[in-house]
Amino acid sequence: MIYVLAAALFVFLCGAKFVKSGEFNSDYMSKDTTGAINGIFVLLVFMCHISGYMKLGGSSDTIWLVVVTFLFYSGYGMMCSIMKKGTPYVKGIFRRRFLSLFAHFDIAVLLFLLMNLALGIKTKTRTTLLAFTTWESIGNSNWYITAVLCLYLILIVSFLIFRKHHIPGLIAMTVLTCGLAFALIKVGKPAWYYNTLILFPLGMWYAYLKKYIDKFVMKNNYIYMLCITVAVAAFVVGHKYRSAGLPVYWAWASAFMLIVVLASMKIKIGNPALSMLGKHVFSVYILQRIPMTIFKRLGLVNNNLNYFILCFAATLLMAIVFDALMKKLDAKIFTPKAKA
Repeated sequence: MIYVLAAALFVFLCGAKFVKSGEFNSDYMSKDTTGAINGIFVLLVFMCHISGYMKLGGSSDTIWLVVVTFLFYSGYGMMCSIMKKGTPYVKGIFRRRFLSLFAHFDIAVLLFLLMNLALGIKTKTRTTLLAFTTWESIGNSNWYITAVLCLYLILIVSFLIFRKHHIPGLIAMTVLTCGLAFALIKVGKPAWYYNTLILFPLGMWYAYLKKYIDKFVMKNNYIYMLCITVAVAAFVVGHKYRSAGLPVYWAWASAFMLIVVLASMKIKIGNPALSMLGKHVFSVYILQRIPMTIFKRLGLVNNNLNYFILCFAATLLMAIVFDALMKKLDAKIFTPKAKA
């Protein structure tokens, strides 16, 4: 797997540029930049998941932590839209985001069901039915979708109650997210369901406070270095005590995300490969276990490198086709253009 890691590192660094001393990357939170960063992390998610099929092991903490950019940037983008478009945008989230994501997920689950039937993999009827609600799994990844759907509902409630009052809305969003985490604990869901939830409202707070943060952090290199030193120190200490409780874990995950954000202020990340991956984050995330399962059943897992290449190529191809079809579905049902 050393070749795979080397290739991944090359993809990360290809096209990356450091800004000049004393300057900052002003578009570090642009859609292109965050998409490229998400491309990096969806590749890491793929590597974490496939390592389980190849029995390479690895820290489960790493698997949970690599989704923080998805949550943070999603929260950031939605808060930017709320500040720009207001209540009409919030009212449209249920149809455009919630129902669309739910439909895409269920179509993916249907593909897993067909795969299981073809391979003779048996699942209980109750489990299969609950899989379509995101609550259970029939081999697919589901917890992240459960979390995001719940976060969408919380966002809608928070910002329909407080509407144009952004700070009360953000406070409600944060409090209800904490409540969601403890509700998931109460019903006995595994830690990965709630260990990174706080990154979504954190991304929203960042969007609201960005102009103040930029003004402070980008004042000069000394303040920037102080900020990144504090973030790294918090991450190191948090890593040591991350099992002390959920608040500590959240602080650790937040410190990791802060390091990513601060690094992007000084390093312009982006290349066609990362951009492409960033455009297909959901489909790569949700479909990757299909080729992993099929190729393992075919006995191709014995050669790690070949297995990785086949799975990645098949996943990317499936993701591109899947997203093209889902785009047509969304245009007809969830985001139809207004008639002239």
